[in-house]
Amino acid sequence: MGEPGCNLAGSTLRFPTGEEFELGEPGSGGGITSSRSRTHEVRAANWVIPGAGAVDITDGVVTVWGSTQWAVELQLKALALEGIQSRVS
Repeated sequence: MGEPGCNLAGSTLRFPTGEEFELGEPGSGGGITSSRSRTHEVRAANWVIPGAGAVDITDGVVTVWGSTQWAVELQLKALALEGIQSRVS
């Protein structure tokens, strides 16, 4: 943590629901909607030095994880910009 060059690009995050998401280049993020349900979405972001952040949105319930507290805070700020409230795991 905190070391220069902590780039997680190409790493795969596996969500508790089974979805997998490959992290992109530094500072990038994205999301996928589940093929099983249009009310289920997972997102992830490569925050580089702060680590990776992940979000699960299922039926309006938003859960956030991160490899560090800093990554969680960045993920929460990104959601807030979209007007999305969350609970932190």
